[in-house]
Amino acid sequence: MNTVSNGPDSGEQARWLGDLLRDRHSVRSFLPDPVPEAVITDIFDTARWAPSNNNSQPWHVAVVSGAARDTLVDLLLALVDAGEQPAPAFLPSAAGFGPEHQARAKQNGEHLGALMNIDPADGKARAQLMRLNWGFYGAPHVAFYSLPLSMSVANGVDLGLFIHAVVMQLTSRGIGICLQGSLAAHPGPVHEIAEIPEGHGIVCGMSFGYPDPEARINRHRTDREQLENVVSFHC
Repeated sequence: MNTVSNGPDSGEQARWLGDLLRDRHSVRSFLPDPVPEAVITDIFDTARWAPSNNNSQPWHVAVVSGAARDTLVDLLLALVDAGEQPAPAFLPSAAGFGPEHQARAKQNGEHLGALMNIDPADGKARAQLMRLNWGFYGAPHVAFYSLPLSMSVANGVDLGLFIHAVVMQLTSRGIGICLQGSLAAHPGPVHEIAEIPEGHGIVCGMSFGYPDPEARINRHRTDREQLENVVSFHC
């Protein structure tokens, strides 16, 4: 029989987890120092125990580092600079945004641009900021999460739980992450460099490594909707 501990440490653990969730933020500038391979392996090995529908475990992740990472940056930036149109395997999340979601995304972009002293009318500067995505913001590692092309949004919940397990472990160890839907936009080079299973499509990428504590861009923070706007309770 499974039991839940209500011992003296349970409240402290809950507060620690809550603080971890609230303090986590997207990192957009990294130190070049790689995360030890043993640490990366342990994190993804533990994430395997994330829950999934009927234990289907539909996810796959390809982690790219070192010389392969550098080659991939060159290939992706070449496509972006040549103006290649995005061709993601799955419908991008922004395609389904309603007005309230668009407003939040717009505000987030404006706050980041203001932090970096970018004039909203300066399209070139905004494009250069966006271009940093495909250089993985200088992170020494990047992970590409994929699902079978036959999967639906319900299976995306399983992948999200797996990603969350990875993110919380990385964050707890002082390793910064940036989850990037943009890294699904140009899948060709990723399939060329990484071992993406046949029949899978890339859902998103995740740059990760040790945050640069001096980088101005890493001061960016976002807020959240009030509880009553996103959760309803019924008794």
